[in-house]
Amino acid sequence: MARFEPDILRLGKEFGELVAIEYSRGFPEAGPPEQPAERGSGRVRWTYDGERWERTDHGRPPARRGRTDLRLEVRDDDSGLPIIVVLEVKNTDWRRQTPSNVRRNLTRHARQVWRYLEPLADRVDAGEIESIQGALVYPARPGSERTALIEAILGEGETPGDGWGLSVLWWEDFAVEEP
Repeated sequence: MARFEPDILRLGKEFGELVAIEYSRGFPEAGPPEQPAERGSGRVRWTYDGERWERTDHGRPPARRGRTDLRLEVRDDDSGLPIIVVLEVKNTDWRRQTPSNVRRNLTRHARQVWRYLEPLADRVDAGEIESIQGALVYPARPGSERTALIEAILGEGETPGDGWGLSVLWWEDFAVEEP
C-alpha cells in the first residue's frame, strides 16, 4: 500500500529534482545525490581565524543519515585537489512565515548543511580537499528586508562572527525558461 505523502513534501521533492536536473545540464561536474560516507554532528563551527570549536547550545544531532541534494566537485588548477560545493535544495516560501519561524528554519537548514560539510572540513585539514562551500537553494526571494535577513543569518551573520558561512541561491535568479 502506498504511503500518504503530504502535498508540501511532494512539492519539495519535485522542486529538488528540478534543481538537480537543471544543475546537471549546466554543470557536467555535478554529481548525483549521494549518501555521505560520514555525517558530522552539526555542532562544529569555525571562527574567522579558522579555529575549530564545538557548539554545545543545542541537543543531540539526529540519528538518521541524510543525502546531499547536489554535490559539485571540480579540481583546483593550482593544487589539483578537489573543491567541493554541497547544495541543499529547500522549497521554502519565506513570505508565509513569522519572523521567529524564519530564524528557526534557517538554523535548522544551516545545521543540516553543516552536518554534510563537517567531515569534508576534516579532509580539508588533512590536505585531501582544497576547499569546501555549502549553499542553500530556495525557489524565490521574499521581500527585500526578509531576503537581507536570510542572507545575513546564513552568510556572515547579523553581527560579526555569528553567521553560518553558507551561500544562498535564489532559483528564480538563474532558472532558464524553456522556449
